Amino acid sequence: METREDFFEVNRSGWNDRADIHIKDETGFYDLENLRAGKSVLYPIETKELPDLTGKRIAHFQCHIGTDTLSLKIRGAASVCGLDFSPKAVAHARKLGEQCGIDAEFHDASVYDAYEALGGDYDMVFTTWGTLGWLDNLDKWAQAVTDVLKPGGQIYFADMHPFCLMLELDEGSRVVPLYDYDSPKQTPLRFETNVTYTGSNEEVESTVSYGWNHSVSKILGVLLARGFTLDFLHEHDCMPSRFLSILERHDDRMFRLPKNQPGFPLSWSFMMTKSV
Repeated sequence: METREDFFEVNRSGWNDRADIHIKDETGFYDLENLRAGKSVLYPIETKELPDLTGKRIAHFQCHIGTDTLSLKIRGAASVCGLDFSPKAVAHARKLGEQCGIDAEFHDASVYDAYEALGGDYDMVFTTWGTLGWLDNLDKWAQAVTDVLKPGGQIYFADMHPFCLMLELDEGSRVVPLYDYDSPKQTPLRFETNVTYTGSNEEVESTVSYGWNHSVSKILGVLLARGFTLDFLHEHDCMPSRFLSILERHDDRMFRLPKNQPGFPLSWSFMMTKSV
């Protein structure tokens, strides 16, 4: 019987494969050309919603190859520190930072061990796009967020909407619910694919991955239980990847439903503040 350690090792292998493909950025998904030119490559949602970052210390959870970590520094952060459990992703992030001439730290560790890896007293935890679905224990995640933030510090979160994560397309290209809205720790969802989400034709060697769906109430609840207050919560009609094949890419790098499709939220975002 597979254990949680087995699930995470399988996922780590898959993210090592993806990191090697993503750093090439053959499809321009990560917009590395503009990043190397000194421009932020944050997506429109977080670009609009983030406050002034001048002088702030930011911990970026699950940073992958570091594009957003470096963009936060470009946006004015005093210091940025990325964390990811994929050693290959962290190695690529460090090299990318050097290429961009941006001073940033990157650490290879589980998000559950964020305080041990990064220390505390941060002004903000930043975590976006494909993060919580890889975690089986939101209580541990929320505790990690709490531990690294100083009193009055904030968490900024943006990701695919939990409702959207329940859906797939049937043979008639109709959107239908296929997955439970909340996954038990012991029985994650199992997926198998030989390509990554950027549109690259290069195949990954580790084709299997495991993930967990989490409800809105659970995600917000674990932070509210630790004394956080909600600053804002927004739902959005777009996301940065083609999660469903019917989604259409727009000039702002975001994907949206076609006009003949009944609307539903594709992503959501929130900011919460730790109690003083």
